[in-house]
Amino acid sequence: MDYKSVIENLISGFDIKSELGRKKAYTKCIDYAKENFKASKEFNSFVAEAAKMLDQMPYRRDVAAEIVSSYGDEKLHLSYSKETGPVLTGNKSGLSYLSKLIENLSVSDEPGNHTHFYHGEFPMYGKTFSLTIYLEDDSWFIKHANKTPETEQAAPIKRKQRDLNPNTIIAFVIFDNLPPTLPVIKGNIYKVKSCVKYKDQKVWVKGISDESDRIYVFEFNDDNGVASQFALDIDDPNVLFLTENDIRKLGQ
Repeated sequence: MDYKSVIENLISGFDIKSELGRKKAYTKCIDYAKENFKASKEFNSFVAEAAKMLDQMPYRRDVAAEIVSSYGDEKLHLSYSKETGPVLTGNKSGLSYLSKLIENLSVSDEPGNHTHFYHGEFPMYGKTFSLTIYLEDDSWFIKHANKTPETEQAAPIKRKQRDLNPNTIIAFVIFDNLPPTLPVIKGNIYKVKSCVKYKDQKVWVKGISDESDRIYVFEFNDDNGVASQFALDIDDPNVLFLTENDIRKLGQ
């Protein structure tokens, strides 16, 4: 299939000169792929071409995990210490689930294909690190595998906490790249409508560690003018939080 021609037709009605227009156009392409490409390889290839044309962060289906059945009792736990390094522990069903998933990754012909296991989400259990498993070809190992592992990064890090009362935050700006399906633009300012402590609400979470004690859910209007909620860590160095006091200082 000529992906480029299909994409050009899909995005013809969008203002791709603006970041919001490109994001909306890319979401349209993703929706089209979900509807028309059941084969995982075609889906990822089509969406990757759209990302390239629209200058967006690539969106990929976690193909390996999609085709592995589970029963809900699978458990995996990843710990780390300087003495032993990483230790991955699973129950019988958890290890079986993991082996099938890795087998699916191994038969893929797409370097860079990967699957995520997120802290706080199935099948990771308890106070665990997150885990990402990648498939790469031999050239990756020649280029990267002989570098000294930065093992210290895996150890718990004492974060510097901002002297900030979340209830005084009136706006925020995110400077990280964001998932393409989120109607929020990197570098745009968003006025906060309300703020509550994060307690596993079903919202998008931008965390900076496996801890959630400094994460709050902010309600705001996104770039489509729709009320949205994001959970942000108030110590995230890539998020600027503005308070009324900050605004007053600008007027001095």
